Order: sequence, then C-alpha cells, then structure tokens
Amino acid sequence: MRQLINPKDFLILVVDDVPSNLKVLRGILEPIGYELTFATSGKQTLERVERVRPALILLDLMMPDMDGLQVCQALYSNPMYQDIPIIFLTASQEEEHLTYAFEQGAVDYINKPFNKAELLARIKTHLQLKHYSDCLNHQVQQEHLINDLTEKILSYSNLEQILNNAVSGIRDLLDADRVTICRFNAQKEGEIVAESLRGNWQPLLREKILDLFWIELDKSLDLSSQFQLIDNINEANLPSSQLKALAAWQVKAQIISPLIEQEKLWGVLIVHHCQSSHQWKEEETQFITQLSKQTAIAIQQSKLYQELKTANQELERIAYLDSLTQIPNRRQFDLTIKREWFRLRRQQLPLSLVLCDIDHFKQYNDFYGHPQGDLCLKQVAQGIASNLKRSADLVTRYGGEEFAVILPNTDLDGAIHVVKQIQQAIAQLKLPHQGLGLEKYVSLSMGIATMIPGPNLSYEELISLADKALYKAKANGRNRFFTN
Repeated sequence: MRQLINPKDFLILVVDDVPSNLKVLRGILEPIGYELTFATSGKQTLERVERVRPALILLDLMMPDMDGLQVCQALYSNPMYQDIPIIFLTASQEEEHLTYAFEQGAVDYINKPFNKAELLARIKTHLQLKHYSDCLNHQVQQEHLINDLTEKILSYSNLEQILNNAVSGIRDLLDADRVTICRFNAQKEGEIVAESLRGNWQPLLREKILDLFWIELDKSLDLSSQFQLIDNINEANLPSSQLKALAAWQVKAQIISPLIEQEKLWGVLIVHHCQSSHQWKEEETQFITQLSKQTAIAIQQSKLYQELKTANQELERIAYLDSLTQIPNRRQFDLTIKREWFRLRRQQLPLSLVLCDIDHFKQYNDFYGHPQGDLCLKQVAQGIASNLKRSADLVTRYGGEEFAVILPNTDLDGAIHVVKQIQQAIAQLKLPHQGLGLEKYVSLSMGIATMIPGPNLSYEELISLADKALYKAKANGRNRFFTN
C-alpha cells in the first residue's frame, strides 16, 4: 500500500513513567521522522494534551498516582480530545485490563518489550485511520457550506445527473431554445456532454469541438471573468468560420460562461436562442454567471464525492486488515465468526474453525531476530491463505503467532482436508527453524472444531473447542492437528 501520510506532519505524545522506555521509543520513532513530545505522569499528560494537541498518544497502562485508564477516561470525557487515538503500552497480560482499556476508548495496545516493526505498523495504521477520518469530517463541513448554493439546481452526486439537471433547469428558467455543457480534454478539445433542447432544433449532444474559435480566452485575465455574450450573431462582427458554425447550429444569440474547477477551465456552459436574436438582460447574465459557478462547484463536488467514496473504501479496508501480514485482523475475525454463526444457524449447516499456532515461534524470534520473525509471519499467513479456495473461507491473524481459519458450511472431514493442505503448504515453504538447536523447519500446530449452530449453543463455545484442540496438538508434540 502506498504511503499516505508524512511522519513529519504528526506529533506523537509518548507517556511512560520509566525513562528508559521513553528512550527506547524515541530511538524507534525519531528516525522515522515523527515529531515527539513526552510525559512521565498522568497529570503531565493532561497538561501536555491541552497545550500541544497531539495526533496520537502512546500511553503507559500502569503508572503510579494516575494510571493510563484514568488518563484515557479523563481525555475522552472532553469532546475536544475524543478524536485523538490512544494506543496503550502495557506489560500486563490480564484480559480485564485490556478489555477495560478498549471500553474507555483506546484504539489498540502494544506489549512491552516493544517489537519495532509492530509498533511502527500499528502507529502508521492508526494515523492513516485518523487522516481519513479528518478528511471525511472536513469534507462534510465543506458540503454543508455549499449545499445552500447548489440545492436549487442540483440534487445528485453523479456527474451525468448533475449536468443534465443543470442544463434542463437553466433552459426552463431562461426560456432558451438550447442549453449545453461542453467539456474540454487535456488537448483542449471539446465535447458536448449535456444538452437540453426545446422543439426541433438541431441536437448537439456528443458533438466534437476540435476548434475553440468560438471562445477566445485571455490568459492574462481571471478565467471566471471571461464571459462571451452575443445578442445577434449577424451583428457581432464574428469571423466567417465562427459564423458558419453557429449558422449550422441554427444559433441566433448565445452566451458562453466558463466552468472553473480548481482554477482550471473544465468546460463551458452555453445558452442558445435559435428562433430569433435576443437582447440579454443584466439579470439573465447574472443568473447564468451564478449558475455556472454553482454547476462548477457541483462538478468539483462530484469529483470529491468519488474520491471520498474511494477513501472510505480504503478506510474500511485498512480498519479490518492486519498491517504486518496483510490478511484480515482479529476485528474481522470477530465480525465474521458471529455473522457466519447466525447465518448457518438459520440454515442448520456446519461451521468449522481452525486455530493455528506457529511452533516454537518465540525461539524462532530469539534465534533469527524480529525482522526475520515478521517475514516468517507473512509467509505463513500467505501459505495458509493460498489454500483457501472458496470466497467464504477466511484466514485472519488471531494473535501474535496465531491464525484462525473460518470455514463456513464445512463439516469435520472437510476441515481436516483443508488442514492437511495447509500442513503440506507450510512444509513446502521449508522455512528453516534452528531456534531449538535442531535441523528442522517452521511448522504449525492446529486445533479443529466443528459445530452445527443451534439456539442453545454459541460461537464462543466453537472458539473454546478449537482452542482446546490446539492445546492438545501442542501438548502432543506439535506439528500436528487435533479435533474436538
């Protein structure tokens, strides 16, 4: 995924009552380019946030006097600070602490001692999420400001609907014979992309305009001020080539108004009278000028709408993606297992779950180092994913070196078949693992659980059964699977 943020643009507040931890975090974050500020207590944290308003807070969970949970609660009780993401730093493995941290509004947590790659990946992910959220909020505010100007003629975000609605509304209000919008391409060639026509006058829709003789632009002037008005083409002292073109279009009088999008000439709005010449009134020219601006704003809004739609899709994607392995994360697992459970309960079909654990991964990390450990996680994740053939099957990163495979509408035999394929795929990777002083390769222990969801059962029980089966596989020598 391409880089969407510049670290220099983000100030991170790092909070820890242990100076050596602050030193470690500085050593990791400062070379990346993040702006940093520090606090060593809860009270100092609140003061620092009020003074500098960081983009993200790395907050120690356990501190004397005022712990991280109390700091989080105090910050998020103030609406001004509720959009600042907080990542807890913790050496605690107690589930109640972490659960309460998320209940207080924390977006993530990182275990001590710090894994550099994981720390940077999580920070980047949440800064990107905040970046997209800020863009969305800013866009909403902008939309409120311009709605009053555009709602009289526009009610659509689709460009074609905007243009068609604009030309139709303008023609009716001006009682004109033809209103068109011509759009220019990069080569300054024009095409009529929208038209509203009264009577049997010649239609110009999709007409190509290869010569812009009919609108001469003075580059020394503001584009928005360049307005061409002709009451009677026979009295306008026009070049013969322009007269010929206008006569072919049956035009007797016209107005051309520029459509400016981000200070560039996007196209022009053209109003024609074909029955007879027309003395344009000042209120008509003001009206066309105003509606040209509104139409240009709507064109820009349509472009921003599409960009926003794309940004929202990307925001949703990264929110449910593990930044290291690039497979779905625990959040996606929780969402999917619940959804599939209730779907299959209605259909009374089996649901299988496989929990996978990389054997002796701690020793692997100790022997090869964390960067190689991260690479191992990526390769194992892709090895598992490559053996899931159905679109409904899902592999997620379940924990540090744990993965979960959800297999909807799959009985126990089917799940065992998939697990054997995964075993073979991981074996074929031949990832060396000498962390225990033995010549061997990376392997997986796996636990399989299958249930047909019922009203007196829960998906938590399915998870528990798979976890127990995984424990058996690890207790019986690893590099194997057990079922429930």
